[in-house]
Amino acid sequence: VSRHNYMEFAQYQDWQRRKFLKEEREWLYELKRRKWIETKTIGNRVMACLTEKGWQQALRDRIRHEKKKCANGVCIIIFDIPENKRHIRNHLRLFLKECGFIKLQHSVWMTDKDVTKSLILLLQRHKLDKWIHIIQGTVLKTSTLDALRARRCK
Repeated sequence: VSRHNYMEFAQYQDWQRRKFLKEEREWLYELKRRKWIETKTIGNRVMACLTEKGWQQALRDRIRHEKKKCANGVCIIIFDIPENKRHIRNHLRLFLKECGFIKLQHSVWMTDKDVTKSLILLLQRHKLDKWIHIIQGTVLKTSTLDALRARRCK
């Protein structure tokens, strides 16, 4: 006689299904709590759609986790946000640093990832596109300091 409580395969599958459904409900609850989604119940089904805040977070995550290299060489972002919007400027710098951009100057950042489309959409949603310019191209000459900085950031 064993002390272990074994279950049949069908019971195990049922347990796995219930566990998955519970995790799914917890994720939906968390997304709803953060106000990233809105849910509607239609009959026995729950429909979820992204809110504006959810779209912005999805774009941020897409930029952060992009692996594809830029076909044109590099993506350079240049911004000139007014002094009375300092908090936006600081938040943008922090975001660019988190996404792996390299700081060339305080308002000039560069990456070799292909994030241009997502970045444009995000800036338009935040209504920052009037102060920010995005340039794609190749770097013709870099100083040795830039090369060292690029190696350190990888």
